[in-house]
Amino acid sequence: MTTYSKGSVESLVKFVKINFLAGRSFIDDADLQAQCTEWQDSDNCTRPSQATDVTPVTRLVEEVVKGYPLPKTAADYGFAEPGRVSTGALVAVLGNSYSVPIEHVGETVTVRIHRERIVIWHDAELLAEHARVPDGAHRRVVDPAHFAPLFGRKPRGQVMLYREALLGLGAVAQQYVSELSRRQRARLGTEVLAVYALYERCGAAELLAAMELAQAQGAFGAAYLGALISAPVAEAPPAPEATWLVLTDVPSQIEIDRQLSTYEAYVWALDVQHDLEPELVLNGEVRW
Repeated sequence: MTTYSKGSVESLVKFVKINFLAGRSFIDDADLQAQCTEWQDSDNCTRPSQATDVTPVTRLVEEVVKGYPLPKTAADYGFAEPGRVSTGALVAVLGNSYSVPIEHVGETVTVRIHRERIVIWHDAELLAEHARVPDGAHRRVVDPAHFAPLFGRKPRGQVMLYREALLGLGAVAQQYVSELSRRQRARLGTEVLAVYALYERCGAAELLAAMELAQAQGAFGAAYLGALISAPVAEAPPAPEATWLVLTDVPSQIEIDRQLSTYEAYVWALDVQHDLEPELVLNGEVRW
């Protein structure tokens, strides 16, 4: 935690200690919560602030119009860190770099570090919002649109930025773009620009699905991806209606299905007959 944010937190703790905790006693946690809620309502909604001569809840409405609403839950709260935009339009945050529009080079910014995203502000102006990557990974997280004013003078830089953004979509995109770069080297710039245009049009999920299918077919190029994305989804044919085969001149099922006792009686009769049949002996005698 920096000295700036540490001092801000300590000031808030000091305010609560002096204005709420001093001279109070609590029976249990429920009593603490009840007294805290009553104190918040009194200080925020009833008593005017000495600094502004209006209640904080009234001042909050004015501040929301000038800035932005405060998060409703702690899960969406972002820790504030000061930062500065480098000559490359990047802001260093926790061992990584995040881009902002190129026209803000050299400015001082406020970085809000959320659990899953990084939000960069200049005063009350939102400059950029990025998905947060693992801290200390030394990665550059770049939005190519932040460098659009330079594309007219540096077309190769545009291609490289778009290619970097596509590679950031994951393993499927990395494999496809790498093979595309190898096979289409002579016209790589045109291919990368076309693939990125598909990404902007249909989104990451649809583009990655097309890349995976095209790679399985050995088709590498923006035209193949565009055809796969534009192809209508084939509907499954309707299931045939069930039909019954009707046979004539055949015995009924009841006649075919016989009781097990019928077969048992038949086998028993054979055994008895076998026991009663005469056996021929070698000397020609008949013996029962």
